[in-house]
Amino acid sequence: MLFNLLNRVNLLRPVEAFLVRWFDFSIVSRHVCGQAGVPPVPTFTITTIGRTSGDLVATPLFYFRDGDAYVVIGSVGGAPQHPSWFQNLAADPQAWVRVRRSRRSVRAEVVTGEERASLWDRVTKAYPPYVEYQERAQAREIPVVRLRSVRS
Repeated sequence: MLFNLLNRVNLLRPVEAFLVRWFDFSIVSRHVCGQAGVPPVPTFTITTIGRTSGDLVATPLFYFRDGDAYVVIGSVGGAPQHPSWFQNLAADPQAWVRVRRSRRSVRAEVVTGEERASLWDRVTKAYPPYVEYQERAQAREIPVVRLRSVRS
């Protein structure tokens, strides 16, 4: 109900960003995972450098763990184009993630081949709608991106 109300009055994105950043709580994760019948997926905020503007752009995203690294999926619900955050990372792989109020510098790498297939299997078990999103995306292969911490 809250999800629908915030979405209807165009407040979902800013409220979601605030909640994820400060309280480690995601309305979107609770809502879409509840509809899919799976437990909520952890959500963090990734900050990328805008490929055309050069501005810092923060986006809440589902994430999965791969050892010490994070894995994010560029699904956009199966849209025909890649998400803006992914295009930003393709132009500049430097980014920052905020997990439980802790900010970390990361470097992105697009995972391919057998390694991608293995990670894709893991994330689709945790969040099965990704399979449907890939079908909707048609010719676009949904990117799997690993984010590794950068040590200062």
